[in-house]
Amino acid sequence: MQNPLTTFLLDMPYFYWFEGGLLQVSNEIIHRCSAEIPLVEIFEGDVEKCKTALEESIEACESWKHLYTAMMEQYVNPSLNTVEESESVEHPHMSELGTRSIFAPLESFLQRCQDILEV
Repeated sequence: MQNPLTTFLLDMPYFYWFEGGLLQVSNEIIHRCSAEIPLVEIFEGDVEKCKTALEESIEACESWKHLYTAMMEQYVNPSLNTVEESESVEHPHMSELGTRSIFAPLESFLQRCQDILEV
């Protein structure tokens, strides 16, 4: 028997709604982390406070990626092994579940945070 979450995700309209919701989570993490990074204080010389905020932002982003991966491994991947070959061709997005689109903005934000830390 297929996992109910996998069945839900295999239904195309719901998959795109689900993917959009996950993208919203990524965007909200970026928004909240950005709000906590005191850029003005960098220019005023309080580098330590900004460094801490950047490190916490990186940790929050990495935690979200880890949580997403764990969720997909637990609820989707086990049942993907039982999906018929014809179903996987019909739903090629199931192998990645929109991972690239969900994490593209997050990866850009992470790279900017790491670039600022290097400076």
